[in-house]
Amino acid sequence: MKQSFLYWIPALIWTGILMYFTLLPGKKVPSYLIQFSDLFLHWAMYLITFTAYYMAVKGSRFPFSISKKTMVIIALFCIALGGVLEIIQETLIPNRDGSLHDELANTAGILTAIVLISIHSKWKANRSLAH
Repeated sequence: MKQSFLYWIPALIWTGILMYFTLLPGKKVPSYLIQFSDLFLHWAMYLITFTAYYMAVKGSRFPFSISKKTMVIIALFCIALGGVLEIIQETLIPNRDGSLHDELANTAGILTAIVLISIHSKWKANRSLAH
């Protein structure tokens, strides 16, 4: 049981990084981030967020597989995290704004992660059946 906590460390570190960059005042956002499309960054950040939490849950529940219900719970958590950060950004952070477009990009990243994980899981299952 002690080792199951280790699976949560990457997710918690990533959440800290996500919060740090999301809650930076506008004038302190690194220029290398501004070069990318804002929506692409949101998509990528939440693809990583969902994947990190999926891996944490999967690792800590080993050897059990993750059900669709659990995937939905992880997705809702990530969507809520993004929503709360967007609201904080809009209301409390100077020179930053939250938007529905950003939250939709977050959700698209989460859905992309779910699709990729599902494809990988099916591929892995088919591969193990073949051997």
